[in-house]
Amino acid sequence: MQIFLTFSPDPPEESVTINWHYKTLADDGYFNSTVCNKRLVGYFNGKNPNYAFTHVTGLALTHAIYLTLPFQKDGSIDLEQLKSEDNSGSFAEFLLKVKTFDHVISMVSIGENNEDSSRNFSSLASDPVKRIKFIDSVATIIRIFDLRGVDINWQHFYLPEMENNDKENYITLLKELRQVFNEIEKKDEDERKLSISIVGPADASEIDSGLDLPQLLKYADWVNVNLLVEDEKVLPLYPANVSQTNPGRNNADWVLRYYTCKAKEFGPYKINMAVAFQESHSNQSLLSLRERASYTADKNLGGFSVFGIDKFKSRNYTQLEIIRDTNLCKVDINERKFKCYDSGIQRWLPIGKEAPKCGDSAPKVNGFPAVCNPYDPDFGCCGGTGICGSGSGFCNCSSCVDYYNFPEKIV
Repeated sequence: MQIFLTFSPDPPEESVTINWHYKTLADDGYFNSTVCNKRLVGYFNGKNPNYAFTHVTGLALTHAIYLTLPFQKDGSIDLEQLKSEDNSGSFAEFLLKVKTFDHVISMVSIGENNEDSSRNFSSLASDPVKRIKFIDSVATIIRIFDLRGVDINWQHFYLPEMENNDKENYITLLKELRQVFNEIEKKDEDERKLSISIVGPADASEIDSGLDLPQLLKYADWVNVNLLVEDEKVLPLYPANVSQTNPGRNNADWVLRYYTCKAKEFGPYKINMAVAFQESHSNQSLLSLRERASYTADKNLGGFSVFGIDKFKSRNYTQLEIIRDTNLCKVDINERKFKCYDSGIQRWLPIGKEAPKCGDSAPKVNGFPAVCNPYDPDFGCCGGTGICGSGSGFCNCSSCVDYYNFPEKIV
């Protein structure tokens, strides 16, 4: 199979200076944390009319991911759509410019953050024939375009009318994809490695239902945790005004802690924090971005994932410089800064119509005295009356036990 993309001719000399503008205060323009193999991943939207891949961007990135390659219900990649006029120019430009930087790993993302795409993934992951066709298509694209990896964007699981076992099937899909990638690597004279990343949802119910992280991360190199919500706004870093309508899970700190703890021995190195760049940034947005960058370093996460890094309308790289110059190599890459409950045995009662009970008066769970869920900010403390909840009445009294902030108290 041969795929032909039309590349635009080289721009005239006067425009090269504009397209490949280089202006940075950094010593060399490279990501500051490559020495410990941390990642700065940039997603490029092929449909963005302001599409740009500049010299500054190319130097800073470790991975560049093109959004997005469509796939069909039978599992194959829609190469005809890729060759269409709407896609071929931007994809060709992406390939042309990313290849200029030997250090950048070029990848493509497959799938979108919607239910239709997730239904297609659910269907193909459950069908051995479709999986073979999908993986064969991925391998073909890797070979034809000399790519270095693939990003799987499947964020919704067990949708209505879908009876598939999504969690187990997702593991099978990545396992078989990794097996094929291993065979491709053996035949590569340059001994290059192929990467697999996945996009992870922020919703706890989706994480629990679809992602067996310890198994998935045997085959995936990292998770790009999607912290973008409606209107491409990013979840706040910490909870604000926690209430029944705004629970303590709707923030990046909770989501990233949950991913890191669920990943067990693979976290936090395999967890990337999503950040979003603003087309027109303010002092406040820059302060917020700096806070997120410092948080990523303090929590020893694996790096940054910038969704829509090609939004720049002007050559202002302040946002890129903030994360590029952040030192993520302060401590050993395997050191975990989050407090986690590491046992695989559940010790807490599920939430029903009433708050769960805990302590001596509660029924035992798996043969142990009931505690409160150490990952639930709303019901993570055992109050003096033997009821799980949050706030000073449940967490700070003399007989209270705060399992949320101190999961090591579960003994």
